[in-house]
Amino acid sequence: MRKIYALLLCCFSATAYGQDYFTDFSLLVEDFCPFGQPGLQTRPEGLDIYQTIDGFWDGTPDSTRCISAEPLGPWSGMKIALSQINPAEPIFIRVRAEVLAALPSLQPNWVYNLTACADMFPDTVSWLKGTTCAQGVCSGAFVGIAIPDSFGTPGAATRFQTGFAKTAGYGFCGGGVETCFPTERFDDQRLREIILKFSFPPGIDLTGKYLNLHNLFINGQIFPPAYVTEVKAQPFHYSNGAYTLNISETSGSIFGESYLMTYTAPTYPDNNHLSYIEAAPEPNSAQQQVINLVVADYQTLEIQPFTNLRGALVEGSDSLRHMANLVNMGGDFCANFAELIFSGGSEYHHGGGHITMQNPRFCMQFRTGSALRVLKGSSLYYGNEGAGMLVLCPSSTIALERDATLVMDGLLNLNYCKEDLGDQQVYMDLPPGAKLVFTENARITNGYSLGQKTLLNVRMLGGILDDSALPTPDRALIRRVYPESSASFRDNLRLFPNPFEETFNLSYLSKKDETLHLSWFNLSGQTVLAETFHAQKGMNEWQPKAPVSVGMYLLEIAGESGKTIQKVVCNGQ
Repeated sequence: MRKIYALLLCCFSATAYGQDYFTDFSLLVEDFCPFGQPGLQTRPEGLDIYQTIDGFWDGTPDSTRCISAEPLGPWSGMKIALSQINPAEPIFIRVRAEVLAALPSLQPNWVYNLTACADMFPDTVSWLKGTTCAQGVCSGAFVGIAIPDSFGTPGAATRFQTGFAKTAGYGFCGGGVETCFPTERFDDQRLREIILKFSFPPGIDLTGKYLNLHNLFINGQIFPPAYVTEVKAQPFHYSNGAYTLNISETSGSIFGESYLMTYTAPTYPDNNHLSYIEAAPEPNSAQQQVINLVVADYQTLEIQPFTNLRGALVEGSDSLRHMANLVNMGGDFCANFAELIFSGGSEYHHGGGHITMQNPRFCMQFRTGSALRVLKGSSLYYGNEGAGMLVLCPSSTIALERDATLVMDGLLNLNYCKEDLGDQQVYMDLPPGAKLVFTENARITNGYSLGQKTLLNVRMLGGILDDSALPTPDRALIRRVYPESSASFRDNLRLFPNPFEETFNLSYLSKKDETLHLSWFNLSGQTVLAETFHAQKGMNEWQPKAPVSVGMYLLEIAGESGKTIQKVVCNGQ
């Protein structure tokens, strides 16, 4: 092995910056080709560059490829000429086992971040994003953490965290991968795998194209996270029929910004052994209470695997629990290896912030009367290029309040839950101003429902449902439910308030798609205003233009279904 390029490596040492792993790819070495081919390969020291024939990072190596790197610039980084690769398969950059074995173990109950600074040259090309590739990641990172298995053998199991590549922009760190993951309670947790993966669009010509890598590092947060192990609501938290407290009040860290919900059960954490952070009023109550745990706009939340929030048992009951709602009012949820389960009427409320889904397996599951609720005027983008799953059981719902928006960019799974033995349908309301939008990455399935008959039944109450980007079989799993309109055109209209001061609302329950014409007349018969609205079948609501002068007016409303004239009074401001 011959070193051919090294510059200022000591200036970026892992020890100096506290990283658990760091490379700026500035130390390149010549070595024999990795799969017995003749010739030499130039690669970063301690890493391998390779492809497989099946797109799996641990799949069968492509022995026809000997992929070399070259220096990117005078200071650090490397570039890989993509003319060397098979464009139909991804390229992998993997840290060697002996390098990882030499690293210290990770801090238990801590929060770590992976950052890989990468981009494409020229910037007219980009790597492939999304989850449709082998192992659920087209371009991004895999981090394998060695943990004890369920029998306590150190390092016998590996928990894989993932992260998705962002836009491949041009210039220093124009794109790349950023992901986060928590460690668990075990003392001996080690990095077993660090792998970068980049895939490219089908049929692309990669001649003259380069993948540039500037650095790759994993580092733990400087300060320990504040641990959340229980939620105790005090009497002073009670207002308007519920207990509401900030997550900082559960951890003793009033000024903290990073919070970790930790596994507290004595069992080994897996799908069969879940741990619960229980929320209860203090002192406990014999009546069921609602407890809202709020994450604010300056706070971040991480959740350890197999950890959930739920209400504690009501005083004196062995089955009835309090309802515990997780409320995001602007915080950042870094969602990786986790499944959040809401049941018994508990809800997730979204009033702002982000749920950054870094793993195709991340899932929010709603059972037995629970709901995913987007608060009035708020927007939730659920998913990440197809990653992330939303599971709805028949008695649960999506609750969109007025002017709320839910954009589905992941998988909506209409599922069977054994505790729901009645109507196996899922129902939701779409009120005025609300929007439910499915992106081209979104999918819907009812493959795990009872008899595969569960549908998403959307009551069209004035909101907008956009499922045009879904494949035809997925759209067939959505059923629009329209309220019954009256035979009288006038009875389907509602104008409120009347009298009004500055603005008013007009609702119309339409039998079909049609156009309404609004004309305002003063008492002298002169036209004051005219406006046109396009109604969709179902409930519609608008805020029409209104006269500015105080007085009484005649408002004529005409459409294909009929015509009516109503007296309207403007009181002014």
